[in-house]
Amino acid sequence: MSTFFISDTHFGDERILRYESRPFETVQQMDDALIENWNRVVGDTDTVFHLGDVSAYDFQKTQQILSALNGKKIKDVSRQSACVCVERIDYTPIEWETLRQKMLQLP
Repeated sequence: MSTFFISDTHFGDERILRYESRPFETVQQMDDALIENWNRVVGDTDTVFHLGDVSAYDFQKTQQILSALNGKKIKDVSRQSACVCVERIDYTPIEWETLRQKMLQLP
């Protein structure tokens, strides 16, 4: 059982291909690569904290993508991920041990 942190996957966000110079020709290629890479690293018993900007898709499409990803996903609220929010992580400065203890208390 491992714990991972990620942010800014931007599933379905065509603009991110230009803004961040992601090496894909289409959003579908990017989405497929993100899902494949995620599942290669994350196992079913792992926990992933997604710290923002999950998806530009609507709720239903985002849920489809999330269900294709391994692990227990805990998401932060942000502009593009608000529709799939489960947990809110406070961005105030915090010591690692305090943050770790808070995360251990999450369902």
